[in-house]
This record gives sequence, structure tokens and C-alpha cells, in this order.
Amino acid sequence: MPRSNYGNAVKQRAIQFFTVLVDYANDELDIEERQLEQLQRDIQLHWQTDKRCVIRTKVRYLENLTNLVGMNLTGEQIKESIKCLTDFLEIVEDNRASKGGSETWHFTLNLWHDRFDRVANLHRFATEWDLRKSPQDLTAIQTDYWLELIRSSLATQQYHRITTNPLMGEDRLKFSLDEVYVPLGLVKRQRMTIFDGQEGIDDGGEEIGTNTADRVDLAVTEDRLLAQLVTNSEPNRVAIIGEPGSGKTTYLQRLAAGLLDRELLPIWISLADIQGETLENYLLQDWLKIVIRQINIDPKLQI
Repeated sequence: MPRSNYGNAVKQRAIQFFTVLVDYANDELDIEERQLEQLQRDIQLHWQTDKRCVIRTKVRYLENLTNLVGMNLTGEQIKESIKCLTDFLEIVEDNRASKGGSETWHFTLNLWHDRFDRVANLHRFATEWDLRKSPQDLTAIQTDYWLELIRSSLATQQYHRITTNPLMGEDRLKFSLDEVYVPLGLVKRQRMTIFDGQEGIDDGGEEIGTNTADRVDLAVTEDRLLAQLVTNSEPNRVAIIGEPGSGKTTYLQRLAAGLLDRELLPIWISLADIQGETLENYLLQDWLKIVIRQINIDPKLQI
């Protein structure tokens, strides 16, 4: 049996077929009403959930569908695409009682994301295709995949918006992080001891402030802190301390954006989200479900 071909040409045709099929199922095709009514008679479908659609039709009707939107896939190319979605990507279930001898195609299409989240579904399609095509060379593809997941997760958590002021609760009152961010003058905290001289210790032995001039060389810029986080081989533990409203959360949001720009993977976790769990359990059981927007987690993602 010849080896299946999953090259770029096959991938492109499969993406085209997948796209037009989902657009038709979502009633988002820009075609005449008369043509749409004919298609609805020829291509019957039913959404069981927002991610699962049952379709019954014939290949020639699917061929007509692609011709109407200018894709012009042949019947054989459509069969090839359905086979890719079934055997390769495993997002189509073949519901036919007999695989041969019938013109009617009856199958179920399973999406990764909500039916109207077109961008997310197409991105996942391309990512899954490449992951399955070249399992021996996954590093770059997996990095892109996780970068996109992290970026989407941070956007969902509104890391790029001001989240600390309850008076900004309405969307129309919120601003982009870049519009309101003001660089902070962070200073690395000094720890003085009795050996530093009595002028730095009060009567109770507490640390007191030093002159600004004594602390200039300890100033920490955003770029300097990011460089330390990126290049330091030792575990990084940084605590940002300041008065309420001084910009601590906004600064952390800015650091997360900077790490993403450097193609690193910042994970934003609030202590309130952990609720007594270990960090490992929270990441593997709760955070992953939120990020991939699925209830069941592929064990491969937990490795």
C-alpha cells in the first residue's frame, strides 16, 4: 500500500475544504440566497454541540460548495481531504454503515474550539497537522503552539488591561496596558547589618532608609530585570514590594508581555486561584484546562 501523502499541497486543500465546510455550517458564506437554499437541500447538517456537527451529503454536492466560493476542489480532492480529517487529524467520524457502494457521505465533524472561533480552529488545524506530520522534529512547532496558548491565556486573564481598580470594572472604561504604563523607578532593596554602621540602624535594631545617592547603583530598569530573568541559570525569585496603587500588578503585566516578546512562556497565576492546591496539581489539572479550553487533557500535554 503506498504511503499517504501529507505534504503542503494536500494540507492546503484540506484546510480549504475544512474552512468552507465550517463556514457553510455556520451560515457565513457570502453567496446568493437561491444558491444557499439549494445547498441546504443537498448538504444536510445538525450541530449537536458548539463543537460537534453531523453532516449528510454526497461528494458532488461538496464539490458544488467549493466551486461556489472559488476553491474548485475536485471530487477526488474532497475525498482525499475527508480522509485526512478522518485518519490523519482524527476530527471526523465516518458514520457510514458501509464504506463503499454508496454515494452518500455521513460523518461527524469535531472542532477543537467553539464553532464561531474561526481563527483558533484554523490555527489548531495547522498546528496539529505539523505535529502529526513530523513527530521527529517538534521543538519549533511545539514552541509556537505553547506561545499561542500562553498569549491567548494572558489575554483572557486581561493581563494587558488595568485589573486592580474596581472603578474600572466596565469594559468601556478600560485602557490598554501600553496607554497607561509608566516605567517605575525600581530600587534593589538593601539589607543593612550592624556592621554597616550605627547610622543605618535605629534604637530598636530596625533597618532604616538610606540616602538616594547611596542607592543609585542599585536601580533596576525593566530591561535589566528582564535580562536577568532570561539569562540567569539559577532559579529566579523576585518580589516587587510597594504601596497599594503604586503599579506592582501593572509592572508584572509588563514583564509578562516582555517575556512573551522574547518567545518565553510566562504563566500568570494568582494566589487566590490555587486555593490550597500544590502548584504542580494546579498547573496540570486546572490551568491546562483553562488554557486549551478543553475538559479532557491529552496526557502528552502533561509531560
